[in-house]
Amino acid sequence: MSEASSSQPIEPCQIKIDLPLLKALTQTKRKIHRYFSGEQANWLRAVNLAEFCLPSQFRNGGYYCTPLNSLAFAYTGIEGQHFSFFVSDNAITVDSPIILSAPDNYGAEPNIIVAKNFRIFMRLVLMYGSFALTELIYEPTIALQAFTEFYQVKSPVSHEDIQLSRSVRNFIARDLNLAPYYYQADEFMALQQQFMSLLELPVDNGLS
Repeated sequence: MSEASSSQPIEPCQIKIDLPLLKALTQTKRKIHRYFSGEQANWLRAVNLAEFCLPSQFRNGGYYCTPLNSLAFAYTGIEGQHFSFFVSDNAITVDSPIILSAPDNYGAEPNIIVAKNFRIFMRLVLMYGSFALTELIYEPTIALQAFTEFYQVKSPVSHEDIQLSRSVRNFIARDLNLAPYYYQADEFMALQQQFMSLLELPVDNGLS
């Protein structure tokens, strides 16, 4: 990881955003409300997210560990966990990596690169939901096994809820033409080596 930076978080209004898949997802969400009813129509619940932001709502995650050169777009609602785009050259594009920040991971690395880009992030989340994806920071060895083979991730919710969530996730995946994504362990480690050193942390991040 890079040494702490004295700079301030980037200003969202200064960032150029080019994410066609995000625009397509907006259309898919409207379709969900036509094809599903009640709790089934809650796509956020289906992918274990408490909040998912439109580009106009992107902001720095704001925690001690949140990289300054990132903009958060999704939150699990648990212990401050949030997913952010890595911002480079004042832009977020189809090639921008996705960062998971977990403020509660004290004594260990609170940031990790979970996906090479937004498309891969969505392919992973639609496969298992974001709770499974967050395990890449808490139990990376075990989590990587889940993402390198077809593996039924354990869930605290009921079997009925799992089936409902899977139906919605499958609908989104079909509508956006997103196939499941399987990690290779060396690919995941290469992502960390390529991007972790580029993350700029607040000066008073408690990690030094």
